[in-house]
Amino acid sequence: MNPNPADAATDAEVAALIESLIAERQHPYVEGDGGEIAPVSCRDRAVRVALCGACSGSPFSSGILRASVERRLRYRVSEVVWVAPI
Repeated sequence: MNPNPADAATDAEVAALIESLIAERQHPYVEGDGGEIAPVSCRDRAVRVALCGACSGSPFSSGILRASVERRLRYRVSEVVWVAPI
């Protein structure tokens, strides 16, 4: 629990930005290959995403997360340190 309401608002803003970036920039790319990606949580500077469809069984999914999703999120959202599948 976060005792500082200002920090909580910032956390909510960061989560909203991450959700927007994934929906607008990453989801169409992943969807084109038969997969889906959705943010699940953003806590402790880590973003957890759900990979579904073709992505869930793909041996390339962790590489895609690192090379594309994590890199782009870190570039746009300085609070993000890493991205991991759930």
